[in-house]
Amino acid sequence: MNNYKKALVAAKSGRAVFILGAGFSKEAKNYGDKNLFLGSDLKKFLSDKIGISLNYPLEIVSQNYVELESESKLLDILKSQFLVKEFPDYYNCLSDLKNIHFYTTNYDDLIEKIFINSSKKIQSYQLCDKLEKVAEKSFILHINGKVMQDTTSIENLRLTLDSYDKTFFDSPWIKFFSDDLQYAEVIFILGYSLVADLDLRRILKQHKNKCYIIQHPNIDISDVELLKNYGTVIENGIEAFLSDLRETKVEEKKDYDLGVLKSFKQVNTELICERPSDQQVFDFLIKGSIENRNIFYQNIDKKFEYLVNRRELFPVIDAINQGLDIIIHSDLGNGKTIFLHQLARLIKEKKILQYEYNSTSNCFKEIRKINESKEKTILVFDPYNTNYDLIKTIKNLSLDNIQLLLIARTAMHENFERLIDKDLGILRQNIFDLNCLNEEECIEVNKIFEKHGLWGKDAAVPEKQKIQILMGKNKCKGNFQNIILYLFERSEIKDKFVEIIKHEKSTETKKLLLLSFINAILQLQIKDSDFNLLYDFDVYKKYNTELFKEFAYFDRNQGWTIKSPIIAKSMVKSCAFNKSEIIKILIELTIKIDKLYNEEDEAFLTALKNLASCSYLSFIFDYDIDKNELLSYFEGVKETSFNKRNYFFWMQYAIACVNTCEYERAKIYFDTAYSFANRKGKMFSTFQIDNHYARFLLERQLYTRNPNDAFTNFERAHRLLLKSQNNDLYGDRYYQFRVAKSYKDYYDTFYDSFTQNEKRYFVEACRIMLENVNKYFKEVDRASNKIDVVKCRENLRYIINTVSLKEED
Repeated sequence: MNNYKKALVAAKSGRAVFILGAGFSKEAKNYGDKNLFLGSDLKKFLSDKIGISLNYPLEIVSQNYVELESESKLLDILKSQFLVKEFPDYYNCLSDLKNIHFYTTNYDDLIEKIFINSSKKIQSYQLCDKLEKVAEKSFILHINGKVMQDTTSIENLRLTLDSYDKTFFDSPWIKFFSDDLQYAEVIFILGYSLVADLDLRRILKQHKNKCYIIQHPNIDISDVELLKNYGTVIENGIEAFLSDLRETKVEEKKDYDLGVLKSFKQVNTELICERPSDQQVFDFLIKGSIENRNIFYQNIDKKFEYLVNRRELFPVIDAINQGLDIIIHSDLGNGKTIFLHQLARLIKEKKILQYEYNSTSNCFKEIRKINESKEKTILVFDPYNTNYDLIKTIKNLSLDNIQLLLIARTAMHENFERLIDKDLGILRQNIFDLNCLNEEECIEVNKIFEKHGLWGKDAAVPEKQKIQILMGKNKCKGNFQNIILYLFERSEIKDKFVEIIKHEKSTETKKLLLLSFINAILQLQIKDSDFNLLYDFDVYKKYNTELFKEFAYFDRNQGWTIKSPIIAKSMVKSCAFNKSEIIKILIELTIKIDKLYNEEDEAFLTALKNLASCSYLSFIFDYDIDKNELLSYFEGVKETSFNKRNYFFWMQYAIACVNTCEYERAKIYFDTAYSFANRKGKMFSTFQIDNHYARFLLERQLYTRNPNDAFTNFERAHRLLLKSQNNDLYGDRYYQFRVAKSYKDYYDTFYDSFTQNEKRYFVEACRIMLENVNKYFKEVDRASNKIDVVKCRENLRYIINTVSLKEED
């Protein structure tokens, strides 16, 4: 019973969730001085009134009652039976709980009356209510609707057959509920018939170790055995439980203690004393597995013997010791996560906490409490681009002991590069690029490979040649992603993985594996508990299959995690999965997320935006995707609530049409995007649409090769690009140069058909764009790494030089 006592302390301290059923309210009295109905009582009462068999379920009986009598008469019955007049004193202890969250299937107002009786407030919600920021308040959600004195309709009651489409599991509240369960310290189920609720049992199963099911002492043994699969069964009844709760004494726990934080998880800093085995090194390098922490073994000099000691490690540590904020970025699979774990083991004097979005928490309150603790803390945001507005707000707070460590993929970081200094005060020297290994680092890689026999067929090759393989432009290019792929492809494991996926008999397991791959590749930030909500099979059972364990591991902070996004991407584009099937699954996933999405949910917002992005979708397939497959995705999700009136979606649909030369449709979809964007008001900038529309104008004209309107369309496109360049609300604006590189094709195709005035305008436009691109090279460190920007400058120089030579002749 010690754990039970600890659970009571957690509840008394406001760290518990309560799930209530009809048995919880049984001893309360209605205004007829009778105990409140159970569901079976209500069904019998209504059946007797209209003479219908008790064999029918409650929803059919109540539907027949409404049809034979009326809605108003049914509402009168519900009020007479479920409005609470009085209740035993032992219920009052619930009002002493702070920030308590109740979820009930009951129609009655017992909880509300308990709080009113103690002159305390509790927020009361139904599924029809908009999900708000309720995390810091005591609240009760009536899952089936509520009957109050001022209730005038049964519209929001889940009772009749017609109302059963309003399910909890298709409501945005279910995501909040799931997060609440995940981050609660304990869950109490009071008077609820869990035996009959398969959906709830599926969600609760993952929380078995912190779930307490309060049942009456006379419960059937067979029911107890079933319920033990979902938690600890306490056979003492509601009155005894509430008495235990009332008698429980607690010591006030500091809000900034790690056990209380919901928005932040501590990064693992444990020192590793055991060297990894060859198998563990192999699993790490070939499969991406860091499930075994021995890979982080450090020698007496604090060097990581089995990892590359990146040259950026100590400059980052020096900057952190100076109290500076830091950004690190790299492409997919180039070492950001490993780098963070290395940092955490080298920085011992500061606590490192990683942000994780949680719909039930108050991030700012937790940050203030961390700040009040005076303990030196580093807050990690990965990926920071999806939380940029939050980070900007944090920077406006006075945080004496808190630093930021921001992580992102390079492409995403580049979108914000020119804003970082202005918004966050992070200077260029405190931004670290992890994409390329230098020669010294490649020598370290080679030593690890040689020590563990990982070179395989290249084992006998001279060391100099091995370094050339790791660094050479025709091989790995000093890039971790390429090095891992090189090993992976040559190890023959890829073929093994493809075969075991193709021969997997369970379509659900295979679907979940693919979804998990996509989640990792696109950083959708969908948690395993979210997948358990989105799909009606037990995802945790699938995670524990041998197939899944080949690609994923369990982390107590992050749940099930794909070992290597690099291998995930390799598998998705392999013959293990059919592209058409992938598109169907992406459509299904988008529709399912859309159903549960609400405006407060940052995680699902990120997922929906990334799934709507044409470039993200193409990235899944390494940009090798059939025209019809790409367009079929957009067609399949255009009716979702998130997409149908969203300018961003219609812009992406238009881009997909441009990419597939469907120019007529592209024009209509661009018009649709502008229409929805303009509804946001005059202050809203359409620079994103402008850039892509400029590309559309140029590419459509080049596609037709028709000189008619060629200059007019060029002039329109150029003005749009200059307009987007002058918009300072966005960061890296290299997209205009991706479009402007096609000026050369335009020159070669149409220049000779222009009038003299048109030619002068065209050349001047090229000069202006060249000035912009030269300025860009001065302002952005990685400009020379962007092929489109380099090509744009070359093309513009070619045009100006060629015209000059013609004029000299």
